[in-house]
Amino acid sequence: MVAEQQRSRAYAAAVSTPTSWEKIRDAASPGQGDKPAKTTTIPFIDVLSQLRILDELPAWTPSRHHLDRLTQAPKHHLMDPALAARLVGITRASLLTGVGQAFTPNDVKQLLWLREQLGDQVVDAAVLTTGEHAYRRRDGIAVVPLGLLGP
Repeated sequence: MVAEQQRSRAYAAAVSTPTSWEKIRDAASPGQGDKPAKTTTIPFIDVLSQLRILDELPAWTPSRHHLDRLTQAPKHHLMDPALAARLVGITRASLLTGVGQAFTPNDVKQLLWLREQLGDQVVDAAVLTTGEHAYRRRDGIAVVPLGLLGP
């Protein structure tokens, strides 16, 4: 049971990243000299992908050169973000009591980078939080609580 949990946590920790399958495999089997071979793991990945439990999002880059996009690794996703959160130990209470409320400059650096790369093509940028109030930062990034979004 512990080994299965370790494998699940390794994949969940790689959600929304382009981490290689080899690195995920290594994280799933720490300290084991005999790691599963690609020929063993790829069929499992294929079946889980066909069942839509695992999903790869094609790479995106702001480049207008299609070759740049083709050389980027896809990002890994699970069918339900709640599953990934559960596997890495995020609870309902932790989501409601602080994750996404305290901002650091690191939280918006990718949005600022994207705006720098695309210039006027970026109409607006926002960070979604679990906070209570919406506001706009001095750098123009909007901060919007998820609770304010809805029908």
